[in-house]
Amino acid sequence: MDREIRILIAEKDPDFLQLVEDSLKESGGLYDVEKVLTGKDCQTKLQSERFDILLLGNLLPDGKGLDWLRRYHEQGISVPTVFVTEKGDPQMAIEAMKEGVFDYINRSAECAKALPFVVHRAIEGYSLMVEKVRLQKELIETKNFLESIVEKAGDAISVVDLDGKAVYWNEGAERIYGYRREEVLGRKLTEILHPPGEEGKALEEKRTGELMERVKAGEVIPNLEVRRWTKDGKEILTSMTLSPLKDAEGKIIGASRICKDITHLKKAEERLVLAERLSSLGELTAGVAHE
Repeated sequence: MDREIRILIAEKDPDFLQLVEDSLKESGGLYDVEKVLTGKDCQTKLQSERFDILLLGNLLPDGKGLDWLRRYHEQGISVPTVFVTEKGDPQMAIEAMKEGVFDYINRSAECAKALPFVVHRAIEGYSLMVEKVRLQKELIETKNFLESIVEKAGDAISVVDLDGKAVYWNEGAERIYGYRREEVLGRKLTEILHPPGEEGKALEEKRTGELMERVKAGEVIPNLEVRRWTKDGKEILTSMTLSPLKDAEGKIIGASRICKDITHLKKAEERLVLAERLSSLGELTAGVAHE
């Protein structure tokens, strides 16, 4: 790291402080060191200035270092921390790690000498952690955003596994077909949306099987007009697009189904065609009458 590293040290032992300062100077690195004696002074510094790392002693004149660290966290103060323990106190080190410190050192000449390495390792580890948290947050936000779009879409969007069983059923599907999510998940859609009667169910199973074989081969099947029957027995016409659903390794594990209710559109088209025919018939009749 080429830039100057700002270090805040809260430690009451003057001898150990001197060892630390000597070690940082001997390392040849760029360090700006600020020293405080108490947890309260440390808190004031952290609230008013930015530091790359905090070296925090386990015992300070105004309380235990871990207690102060918890207060810093409660106040939203976040800084990579190296905890200083008494030599031969592994339990204290474990407690410190549970509180989120990045590393710990004993109050000894050997550990003071190794501090420059510990500081750089803690800063790098903290940077990686911050980046990981940022990426996870972005991923969650993106996932929630996309799920909200899909869930609130006006079209019926569902997902089935390779056996044809529903694993997702959005609000649009509930609205168009009349079946609640809990009525559908885990069931084959051919058991629900088929034409009336056993013959109609068998035909639906045959057609769905053929379509799923095409999807398993990686084919996207767009704008397929399909007649469906809603929960209350009403017949509707839908335009369905079937697409393969793949896992992280690219293996096809199911299919997404996006269905648009085009019943009213088709009826409007039929009325338009009828009107055009009647208009043509009227023109023909008028022509005959004038002959």
